[in-house]
Amino acid sequence: MEIKARYRLIGLFMLFVIGMGFVFVYWLQNAGGLTERKTYKIRFTDTVGGLLAGAPVQFNGMRVGEVTDVVIDRNDPHLIMVTIGIDKTTPLRRDTSVRIDFQGLTGSAAIALSGGSPDLPKLNEMANPPELVAGASAGQGLSDMAREVLGRLDKIFSDNSSDLHDTIANFKSFSGALAKNSDKIDTILSGLEKTFAAPTKAPIPIFDLTAPHDFPPLTQPPHGQLVVADLTTILLFDTQRLLLRTVSGETRTIEDGQWSDSLPRLIQERLVQTFENAHYIGSVSRSVEGLNADYQLLVDLRTFAIVQAPEPHAEVEFAAKLLAKDGVIAGGRLFEASVPVKTVDAVAAAAALGQAFTKTASDVVPWAAGIAFGGKPR
Repeated sequence: MEIKARYRLIGLFMLFVIGMGFVFVYWLQNAGGLTERKTYKIRFTDTVGGLLAGAPVQFNGMRVGEVTDVVIDRNDPHLIMVTIGIDKTTPLRRDTSVRIDFQGLTGSAAIALSGGSPDLPKLNEMANPPELVAGASAGQGLSDMAREVLGRLDKIFSDNSSDLHDTIANFKSFSGALAKNSDKIDTILSGLEKTFAAPTKAPIPIFDLTAPHDFPPLTQPPHGQLVVADLTTILLFDTQRLLLRTVSGETRTIEDGQWSDSLPRLIQERLVQTFENAHYIGSVSRSVEGLNADYQLLVDLRTFAIVQAPEPHAEVEFAAKLLAKDGVIAGGRLFEASVPVKTVDAVAAAAALGQAFTKTASDVVPWAAGIAFGGKPR
């Protein structure tokens, strides 16, 4: 009997300890924990969105306490009284904002407190603090707000159903009219595009110079090397434009045409080709690094333009010098040619200037070859 009584005492003691543990946990979570708590009342005039006792209370995002009670006002079923116990030092004011937040993936409800005017007295310093009043939509969740918005939209549509029906009917009639007259509309739009669209500019014709090629065969193979150096000229002629010199001496460009390259590079290229066409292909080259030539052909372009005189004509003029590898000028000569032109337009100007260049290039080859490959200065 004594042994059974001892076991009963031990069992009762264990039940007491377990019960005290539950009481302690409940007190820690709901009655104040380890800090001194103060109780406040919050009045909601709308749904509280599933708020339960034990839900957390946050102030500016920090947890300061828990909900201790949620009841419906007996006198007014639209009012819900929520009692919270929070840290006594929490600086609540009369105008502190109250709302219900939904936290985490489960969407559990919690009281969220925020703000308050610093000029108003603190509620925690009052013996009987006033109730906090939540806003009209403080307890609304996302689903409640969505239902409210949809309800408003439904009311708008129902109140204006006849007007909406007429509008849809008008759109239907308008789209039908457009479909029936689509061909006419395309014609109108095409006309407007032609009227107001910016005109597309035709591509500018590009002209080239032709290297002379009618030369007699050589009687003996040439000896020595000749380099056609880069041409020198003033900035006016370092261009791709066709140039026109007026009676007053002013130089203008001829529109609707241009050379295939800048004049100095184009003339240099065609002079080299002229020597090659004259059977000096193994003895003449452009300026190449490492090439030790016997002579350099130095060309200074002086004019390459249409002269608008009483009798318009194309005028080409350049000075040529042959520089030996010892630095001595072996010969020099001025080459010029003039070809009449009937009309001052791009096509006629390019043709006349091409003929004038052909004449000068045909004269350069025998003169330069006679010095560079025959040793006869002129």
